[in-house]
Amino acid sequence: MGENNRATSKIQTQQFPKSSRLLRRIDFQRVYRQGVRVFGRYIVLFGAPQNENDLAIRLGVTASKKVGNAVVRARSKRRIRELFRRNVDVTEGSFDLVINAKRGCARVSWTELEYEFHRCLRDLRSRLQRQSRSSGSTNDGYHHSCHQRVDSGRPVRNLPPRRSGDTGS
Repeated sequence: MGENNRATSKIQTQQFPKSSRLLRRIDFQRVYRQGVRVFGRYIVLFGAPQNENDLAIRLGVTASKKVGNAVVRARSKRRIRELFRRNVDVTEGSFDLVINAKRGCARVSWTELEYEFHRCLRDLRSRLQRQSRSSGSTNDGYHHSCHQRVDSGRPVRNLPPRRSGDTGS
């Protein structure tokens, strides 16, 4: 029985090798910070161009405690990984992909989840292509997460925290 488990785990790791996975926290953070996101009903996709010149798409999967208990989170992540495995030929390009499971991901029908995945992936690819065309290979001097010039010599004005009675007017 032990050999059967080892054979099964070998098959699973061959289908989804470590080279196809995002494993380090810094990689996840880079995708969240630099990437494009697409919201679906059961999943959220984040995609960012790879730093390396790999030709494969690397996948990272997350499920927060909002999704459910440990059993539900694990099932959601397994379903998402299987979606990716079955649709690897569909996912062309070279980018890092992080998929966050949302509530209901473990319960929804497979066909609906697959449809959602394809729709979100199509939108993500088009947004990544637009981003790469608009940014080109030059750095325009902007830090895109806060829309401020990075190289300007002027200090950034820090505003005091709002008091509870302030209305903003």
